[in-house]
Amino acid sequence: SGSQFAVGLTQVECDTRDAAGNTASCTFSVTVADETAPTISCPANVNAAATSGTGAVVLWASPRVTDNVGVTSVTCSPGSGSQFAVGLTQVECDTRDAAGNTASCTFSVTVADETAPTISCPANVNAAATSGTGAVVLWASPRVTDNVGVTSVTCSPGSGSQFAV
Repeated sequence: SGSQFAVGLTQVECDTRDAAGNTASCTFSVTVADETAPTISCPANVNAAATSGTGAVVLWASPRVTDNVGVTSVTCSPGSGSQFAVGLTQVECDTRDAAGNTASCTFSVTVADETAPTISCPANVNAAATSGTGAVVLWASPRVTDNVGVTSVTCSPGSGSQFAV
């Protein structure tokens, strides 16, 4: 009584002796099972800036995990260092201990387009009037770049418009 037993099966033998020297013994088993799940704490939610049209590669610290016997695995899906698309993605992290007990936690990764596009306008245009009302003037579209993608380019008034004298 009062002994520390390791996880698993242990045979215990008990012996007795009386005053006349007679002896008897018996055995029984003590089984110690790990029935306690590990604990896991996910990192805080992560916000990242998109670096391309496919989003961003996002890194985070490993979840904090503890167990009374020993952790055998910790995995997150998608994992740290994965490519995340623009928007919100839930990440689930799971842990397992040596006895097969499991625990999980979740956090979110939000990738946002935080970089404004760049625009380079064409050179100034000088046009000769073609009538008393002015001239129809044409120019090349502005050059536009963006790390995620350009959805529209408009000029007002647009190329091909009538300009007064």
